[in-house]
Amino acid sequence: MRSLIAAAVLTISLAGLAFADSMLINGAGASFPYPIYSKWFDEYSKINPEVRINYQSIGSGGGIRQASELTVDFGATDGPMNEDQMGKAKVKLLHFPTVLGAVVPTYNIPGVAADLNFTPKALAGIFLGKITKWNDPEIEKANPGVKLPGKDIIVAHRSDGSGTTYIWVDFLAKVSPEWKEKVGVGTSVKWPVGLGGKGNEGVTGLVKQTPNSIGYVELIYAQHNNLPSGAVQNASGKFVKASLEAVTAAAAGASKAMPADFRVSITNAPGESTYPIASFTWLLIPEKFDDARKGKAVTQFLEWMLKDGQQLAPDLMYAPLPKEVVAMEEKAMKRSSPTFRSTTCISTRWPNRVTGAPKGMTEKIMMAGIAAMAGATARPQQVIGWHWASPAFVMKFAEIVVTADTADAVREAVCEVATRCGKHPVVVKDQPMAWGFVANRVYGAMLREAARVVEEGVATHEQVNQLMVDCFRWPVGPFAMVKGAGSGWGDRKK
Repeated sequence: MRSLIAAAVLTISLAGLAFADSMLINGAGASFPYPIYSKWFDEYSKINPEVRINYQSIGSGGGIRQASELTVDFGATDGPMNEDQMGKAKVKLLHFPTVLGAVVPTYNIPGVAADLNFTPKALAGIFLGKITKWNDPEIEKANPGVKLPGKDIIVAHRSDGSGTTYIWVDFLAKVSPEWKEKVGVGTSVKWPVGLGGKGNEGVTGLVKQTPNSIGYVELIYAQHNNLPSGAVQNASGKFVKASLEAVTAAAAGASKAMPADFRVSITNAPGESTYPIASFTWLLIPEKFDDARKGKAVTQFLEWMLKDGQQLAPDLMYAPLPKEVVAMEEKAMKRSSPTFRSTTCISTRWPNRVTGAPKGMTEKIMMAGIAAMAGATARPQQVIGWHWASPAFVMKFAEIVVTADTADAVREAVCEVATRCGKHPVVVKDQPMAWGFVANRVYGAMLREAARVVEEGVATHEQVNQLMVDCFRWPVGPFAMVKGAGSGWGDRKK
């Protein structure tokens, strides 16, 4: 049979086969991780030049909104989506942690060069508008020996929906009942006091340009702009400055109790060496992509990010993910959705062969369908029946499977060609679409070959029937005709 397929394939010109050109993937969201994301996307394009990732730093609120509306291919946020947001999204969005970072209080006090200490009470009081002078006793007692001016404190905060804000106010809500009651937690809140700046960049600019001001930004923004960052008193009563080690300490406990959906808060974490305003940051990935090639490309980037990409994080003052979290994400990618299974096209319901069945049974049945497909490449629409299946699909599929030795190899051929030539995800609800879309002639040929396998004593009817159920999710029954499957099967007997 394979020689016949080979002969058919050899007569077909593949000169017109057009495979994937460069791909643009668009993302938007959090500014908190923008420096590391920018570095990652640049480095990834060097090793995979066919994929370009464009990322807009518009804030976590914008990232959640655009990802939910599917106006971008992925979003990014520093604050996990709540249940209401998840319910409003057009598609289920999966949270994948990327790195950890710190949000720091940064300030501009003329004449004060010392690194300041801030108690939780002081930070909550300042941002509630209750502590208004730099020489307030709550600030002075944490900074003995520092001469603080009696100037008004100018508060700078984010004006846009922001994950950096979420991290900051999540901490304040944990340490101040008044903040929790009056202001609450979110990517955007009603600020009691202060000036708004868009993005980490905007808040950084406000603090630099405004004497006697204080704001909150991601650590790297303070460092790159030569702004001081204060030490914050943690849950153990210790004043700790943000550092990779202090952020990693905050993540240590969280990795042991990480929920399956990765939505977790680690602000005000226990531990004497813990920096208390730290957080994971997440990519928001659709559970399903309409374009299987794009889903595969996003998956491949995530795989690179979890391994090679983590090594780039410390240079930009982000803490790499704990190894336990990386392992959890790798498992989640394999089990969670068609988006990720489409990379390798492994369906848990498509075994290489039915347990206990003779080795050749699966191959014989599948190759019958391949022969029917390859034998009608001149009229592919009648064979496959869906408009997206081009002659290129049929020709390349036939070319690959000529040398296939097992059903595993056949399956990989289906995945490769459908991903490159098709316009749909390869797997939907554990059913390989490339097989699910074959129409009358091909499926009928496979059913007839299945009946022949039973008649020749190669396998039992039960084994063949189980194979059909496992592979296609279409129960065949006791040699009963399946509507639209073609002639022949209904005339066979067990």
